[in-house]
Amino acid sequence: MFVNNVLRGIHDDPLTLYKVLVLLRRNAFINIYTSITIDYLEQSISILTDPGRTTRPLLIVNDENKPLINSYDFKSSMEWLRLVMGKNILAEGSDTLKLADGSEINSLK
Repeated sequence: MFVNNVLRGIHDDPLTLYKVLVLLRRNAFINIYTSITIDYLEQSISILTDPGRTTRPLLIVNDENKPLINSYDFKSSMEWLRLVMGKNILAEGSDTLKLADGSEINSLK
């Protein structure tokens, strides 16, 4: 695992660690502007926390490629942080938007 491009540790199961880290970020236990990427070929995780990275909001979609946000949520006056931080603590699919930087967009599946 690399933090700000410095090797900080190793893990036996990087895919599980990646999923846990993303879930923690989606529920704002890790700063929502933190970039977490995985390289499937090298089985390495990269975490970037440095300031100044450009992030853009992406809609989270379900398995059928339909956005998790519905028109009622979108039209109501939801706060920005609620959209990106989720509604339920540690529930997958609880958030409707994801903030991603360039490196995360390149590693999305």
